Amino acid sequence: MTGSLLAMKGILPAYHMQKEQWVTVLLDGSVDEEQVRGLIDMSYEIVSHTGSGKRMRTEPREWLIPAAPAMYDVEKDFCRDGTILWKQTANMIVGDTVYMYMAAPVSAVMYRCEATEVNIQYNYDDGSYRIRKAMKLKLMHRFAQGDMPLSEMKKLGVSAVRGARGVPNTLLHRLRQLEKGI
Repeated sequence: MTGSLLAMKGILPAYHMQKEQWVTVLLDGSVDEEQVRGLIDMSYEIVSHTGSGKRMRTEPREWLIPAAPAMYDVEKDFCRDGTILWKQTANMIVGDTVYMYMAAPVSAVMYRCEATEVNIQYNYDDGSYRIRKAMKLKLMHRFAQGDMPLSEMKKLGVSAVRGARGVPNTLLHRLRQLEKGI
């Protein structure tokens, strides 16, 4: 897109920005006012959903999140209707796969879920735990406690799960095998 714009009078390569996606527009009258407004609208669309200027992610990805069984009975909630409302701490989108790691005494990946709703405004604060944003997770698969314990996760590149993080390919491959019974 920037290539065709650069051929126009009054539009130059970006200065101090990613030159593949951004341009500099001279505001000296050499670019039609309507075109300037159109370019501003396009740039707003690119950055409007993120505070960092990065393009909004549209392709689903896999996440690994922690859960503390001492604080919350996840299994009980999943048994109710197969969904759970969970604290969202990362930039997740609908369709993301979320693997839930249960902390000690379980210390294993126990669930594969799909994010069905994200960025739900939520206000919870008990003085020691606070939630401002939540997501709705749909249970897709239960793992046995012995399927993916922390000891096996360490061999596959994950030594701890302290917050939401991406799933390394080695671990993801093994989790998918376990789901298929391999």
